[in-house]
Amino acid sequence: IGLLWLFCLHQSWSRYSSAAVHPTEKLAFILAHDGPGVTVSAIIVVATTMLGAAIAPQRHMESTMVAMSAAVAILFIFLIMFVSVFVYVGGRREAKGVKWYQCFTTGDTHFTAPNLSDFDSSSLFSLHDRLIDTRPSVARALGDRLIARNSRYPIVIVCTIVLIFAIWGCINMKIDMREEHFLPSAAPARCFLEEYREMFGKTTQFVEVVIDDPVEYDDEQIRDSILEMMDSAVSSGYASRAISWLAEFAKFEKNTIYDINADTFVPVVNLVFLETDPYKRFTSDITFDRHQTQITRSRMYLELTQKGVDERVSLVQSLLAKSRDYHLPISVRAPFTMSLKHDVSVLSSGLFVFGISLVCLFVLSILLLGQPALTCVLVFTSVAVFVETIGYATHWGVPMNVITVTMAISANMLTSVVVMAFSYSYSVSGKQQMRAGVRIQYSFQATFLPVVFACLVPVITYLPLFAVDAPIINHIFKILLVNSIATLLHYLFFLPNVYQHTSYTYSVPQSIVTGGPPNYLAIAGPPPAPSYAGDYVRTHVGRSSRPSRTRRASESSATPSETPRQRRNSRKGSRDDSIYEAPPSPALTAKARAEDRQMDSKQ
Repeated sequence: IGLLWLFCLHQSWSRYSSAAVHPTEKLAFILAHDGPGVTVSAIIVVATTMLGAAIAPQRHMESTMVAMSAAVAILFIFLIMFVSVFVYVGGRREAKGVKWYQCFTTGDTHFTAPNLSDFDSSSLFSLHDRLIDTRPSVARALGDRLIARNSRYPIVIVCTIVLIFAIWGCINMKIDMREEHFLPSAAPARCFLEEYREMFGKTTQFVEVVIDDPVEYDDEQIRDSILEMMDSAVSSGYASRAISWLAEFAKFEKNTIYDINADTFVPVVNLVFLETDPYKRFTSDITFDRHQTQITRSRMYLELTQKGVDERVSLVQSLLAKSRDYHLPISVRAPFTMSLKHDVSVLSSGLFVFGISLVCLFVLSILLLGQPALTCVLVFTSVAVFVETIGYATHWGVPMNVITVTMAISANMLTSVVVMAFSYSYSVSGKQQMRAGVRIQYSFQATFLPVVFACLVPVITYLPLFAVDAPIINHIFKILLVNSIATLLHYLFFLPNVYQHTSYTYSVPQSIVTGGPPNYLAIAGPPPAPSYAGDYVRTHVGRSSRPSRTRRASESSATPSETPRQRRNSRKGSRDDSIYEAPPSPALTAKARAEDRQMDSKQ
């Protein structure tokens, strides 16, 4: 984001180079004309990330959003109050004709006089149209090529195919976070984990279903609900069998001679059931209170199939849903995963934060920019790039966890800033560029290099982090790379063809189109003022000395015009003479004064 704003500001200086303006006035114009787009983008990003941090259920998401919000706010202040000064210094040296490597050269310091004033919409558009450099360039040619009529349908087909494969990847998304993701391959801790999983591999095939609070196990309805919940995992194919002391106690109850009721249930379980040889293995699964009168906690197991291991999140969600239906205080634990609670909640938390971010983008863009077309394009592009980032990262083998999902949400802010930069440049392209195709060429001229640098430089500067041999570094790099590619593709192919539609064309206010430029927008140029010799001849030589020209018959028969030639304004509308400053008249020399005196004496 910082690179995008920095290069946009730096490129604006060279883009407005069609006429000579004092560097101070030029910087003021750039900040007045292009500054609002950067300001609105900064406000939207800061507000969106702060709101996301306020409602984020995950601690990592919250800290990342707060850090990003603070970074963008500080970056904006740094850009306005520090970088703009260096842009001014560099532009002033360029206006002097001094190269970047010439340190002790003064150059030409004769600039046009600065004439700073408040810029309104009319003056901004007028001065913009006089300063903008519309010469052919690679960026303008690229924009013209991308919106060509023979390129639209192939672009639509390619974008549709890309989006379909991205949705397919999101459907096959895998949520996983392990200890090995954060450890280098040669770390002792990782070697220990590998040996542990090799020696105790079967422990990873079980899921613990824990009833944390006291329940009435002697109640037939509660007992049947617990057993039905355990059997549902087996019938769904997630587990091969259910290991439950409650199911074994039901078999024991049928063969025992004891009368089991609400008063005798706990003593029979404690003193008879758990003391019998086949059922002693359940001793650690049942916890009594200190008076041995109530079961405070019990534990059961599910032996998972490969489907259950791969789709453990779906299994846990189904168990928790059934426990809520039966009003049972159930918690599920999986020894083979780092955090089962994380696996269950990370997807819902990420989608919740992303949805709130979209709402914030929608509302703030409508309020601050006031262009529904920009808002629609912004929301759709954000959703499409986020889906493509998650989908193609899944195809690339990246597991989704709180770190990768947070990275995808944070990187989506770059997409939003790119869309706002393109749309803002399209909207303020000036009154001389009314057609959509010309406006798109101007938008590419203003944003192509900044967007390319903003998408590629973070990927390149991330490469030194591969010195840390940890899988999570590779996962974050893949997320960053996929997001940058998706953002660049949407910028090159999707945005130009959407804005090519006539309904998105921004209409310049009529006052800007018909109104003349203000007086303070005076740009030095070749004046149409007559020379001093011409003034002298017209003043001192009479019209009688000129040979009279014989009139034609057609001229004599023509009626004189009702409008004198001096009052005709047919040519005055073709050029703006008021924007040029006439140079001062040359001073009379002694020889010219002597000639004037001689002429007067003869007359």
